[in-house]
Amino acid sequence: MQVNLLVLSYVASAAVSAAVAALAWRRRHMAGARALALLMLAVGWWLLANALEASSVELSTKIAWSVVAYPGIEVAPVLYLLFALAWTRQDRWLTRARLALLLVVPVVSVGMAATNDWHHLLWPTVTLIDAWGVTAVYEHGPWFWVLATYAYGLIGAGLVALVAAIYRYPAVYAARIRLVIVASLVPIVGSVMYAAGLVASAHADLSSIEFAIAGLIGAWAVLRSRLLDIIPVAWSTLVDSLADAVLVLDPERRIAAFNLSATRLLGTGVDAVGQAFDQALGRFPELVAACQGTGHQEAEIQVRAESPSSGSEPADTRWFNVRVTQIGNGQERDAGYLVVLREVTERRAFEDERRAAEEREVELEARLRQSAKMEAVGQLAGGVAHDFNNLLTAIRGFAELHLAEHPPGDSGREDVLEIERAAERAAQLTKGLLAFSRRADAHPVPIDLTEVASDAVVLLRRLVGEHITVRLDAYPEVPCVLADRVQIDQVLLNLAANARDAMPAGGTLTIAVKPATLTKGFARAHPGARAGRHVLLEVSDTGVGMDETTQEHLFEPFFTTKPPGQGTGLGLASVYGIVKQAEGYVDVESRPGSGSVFRVYLPALEGTTAGVQVKPAAGQTRSQGTETILLVEDESAVRLFAQRVLQDYGYRVVGYGDPGVALEAVIGDPGAFDALVTDVVMPTMSGPTLAERVIELRPGLPILFMSGYGGSALPDGAPIPLAKPFSAGDLADAVAALFGRAG
Repeated sequence: MQVNLLVLSYVASAAVSAAVAALAWRRRHMAGARALALLMLAVGWWLLANALEASSVELSTKIAWSVVAYPGIEVAPVLYLLFALAWTRQDRWLTRARLALLLVVPVVSVGMAATNDWHHLLWPTVTLIDAWGVTAVYEHGPWFWVLATYAYGLIGAGLVALVAAIYRYPAVYAARIRLVIVASLVPIVGSVMYAAGLVASAHADLSSIEFAIAGLIGAWAVLRSRLLDIIPVAWSTLVDSLADAVLVLDPERRIAAFNLSATRLLGTGVDAVGQAFDQALGRFPELVAACQGTGHQEAEIQVRAESPSSGSEPADTRWFNVRVTQIGNGQERDAGYLVVLREVTERRAFEDERRAAEEREVELEARLRQSAKMEAVGQLAGGVAHDFNNLLTAIRGFAELHLAEHPPGDSGREDVLEIERAAERAAQLTKGLLAFSRRADAHPVPIDLTEVASDAVVLLRRLVGEHITVRLDAYPEVPCVLADRVQIDQVLLNLAANARDAMPAGGTLTIAVKPATLTKGFARAHPGARAGRHVLLEVSDTGVGMDETTQEHLFEPFFTTKPPGQGTGLGLASVYGIVKQAEGYVDVESRPGSGSVFRVYLPALEGTTAGVQVKPAAGQTRSQGTETILLVEDESAVRLFAQRVLQDYGYRVVGYGDPGVALEAVIGDPGAFDALVTDVVMPTMSGPTLAERVIELRPGLPILFMSGYGGSALPDGAPIPLAKPFSAGDLADAVAALFGRAG
């Protein structure tokens, strides 16, 4: 290995090249900076390979490093041309295909350098001489001259682009361009001197050093003259990046220049430069007319572009904001016109969409308010039903006990029976309230809605009357749903009754069952709905229809459009509650005079078959008990009734109105009680909480819950409660079942 001044020069020049590349890369957002950075990296590669070749003493090693240098040698002229074109903004014609064509010769040359031992077209012979230590002298083969011609042809093309740029930009920027030209001439002058034998050492290849000197001058230009910040390039980049179409017209209204957006919006090509404005843009007569005046003008116009093929058929309609400004150059007032066109078609479409979105938002807010109101009313209805069920339990219970004291034929027996009948009607009202509030007892199993609807059609025909035609549209392969069969029957009955009342003169009632998929967009627009696969139960009629005001209150409890005394106003409220309890969604579509369509969406079950719902039958005879029952009920009338009934059946009953006191009794003597009968909702402690603490003290103790809310007030896995209002027999059967006896 040898180290001399030539090797050190190569290394120093490589370092300079790397520094220039780093400097250019830091400004890579500027025109030409990336190409300059890559150019200096290629030169640095070339120099580093030359340094290693010059430091070697073996012929084979020198040849190997010469081959390594060839990628930098061949790519540098191409990158120089790219830099010149990009920096002067003349690179629009340089497509990927053309760039690939420029790289054909360099790629082939690199391959030929690696295989020179086979063809000897680059250097037929290599000789070692004593100059700068041990130096390799390469005889130039025919392909070398092809490469030299190609390389300096590319450099010459870059120089032409730079010279042309002098005439494109004002004189104030010409000095910067000349500085780049001077830097570009350094390798050319060096090569000419080398060929003429004017270099001190004819055997030293200084081309790479000459490129490094050129890069050093470029670096000085970057630092001192801000080569890459050239203002015309910046303005050109800015104007080309505008979304607005910009056209410059001369005083005769000929097109002098335009930006890329003008090409995109108006279809102007390079050939439009120099053409009259009205001729080049004749397809846009409204635009031409708007630019005919003098001075500053601004207008928003509708442009109907004529088809280039027919010249008469309108291709599309667009809206533009047009601004025309008369410009001067300081000597002449009328030096031309600046036309700026901003397409506002999308803005107008956006405004239309925004108005539609605002309307949808208002509708969604109304739906949300309605949903919140229904939720609040449901909470209120559930609470009312709970308290009312407590009262009804006492009324019905004591009436039942009192009835036993009046044998058939007694004058007071009919009075007691009337009390029972009134209590039963009131109980039906509370069931409707519980259904609306989603607290009714439900026993969901997989059911086939098509089968349910088919079974209900016969009953519905009798319900609606002969003047109304009942149709069933069932689709094949409808999946099952998880719901209470009795409740779904109730939904069909209530919707059919509503349709019957809407068609007093007759009409058609259609029931359809089909699969449906609710999208996320539908769920967002309809609060309460869930996206996914559903089964749609659709009940439609051809009746009088409903206005929007009626629809807003349709599912509210006790809302009715019927005359006083007709209807309770709980039919559709029960439908709403049953569907919500089944995690479904119900919607209505109606207009006055156009009938109504009720759509009930229930979540679909995949791969399931319909189940059978079995309700345990009450025993015909009731057995007597001897056990001790702990009875906890905060409503005193219910507690007294239950206590009397159980005592009549032989049980020993200890009753408490406060669950805390009842718990203390169990703590005092856990073995004193054989079963716990407790209300679910109580002020100081809930029934489930009381049961949990009692079980800790007395594991395995049988427990019976009583609830005016149904099973919804109990945690998952809890036994089905005895629903209020209940009869004496219902209570006796339930307690007997705790001990494994038939009622």
